[in-house]
Amino acid sequence: MLAKAFGVAATEYRDIAVRLREAGVMTGEQAESVARLAGYPNRLVHFYHEIGNRELYEICASQLGDVDGAADAVAAWIAANTQRVDGNA
Repeated sequence: MLAKAFGVAATEYRDIAVRLREAGVMTGEQAESVARLAGYPNRLVHFYHEIGNRELYEICASQLGDVDGAADAVAAWIAANTQRVDGNA
């Protein structure tokens, strides 16, 4: 979406949230939450031995709404700007 709609590339998952905030697709709060969560797969891969059930539960229980909110913001932007992301454009 970034490349098609804005001509911008992201080199890391965190960059996607930053660029979407800069483009006005997400709020600052949404982008911060998504950027924080985007770094989590690295933690899972490299520090899996430090991650406990409680930590995983807390993330799933307390941040699912953040993910839903960011996804809703992106979906709303796409719905309002289909000409910028449509494959036929």
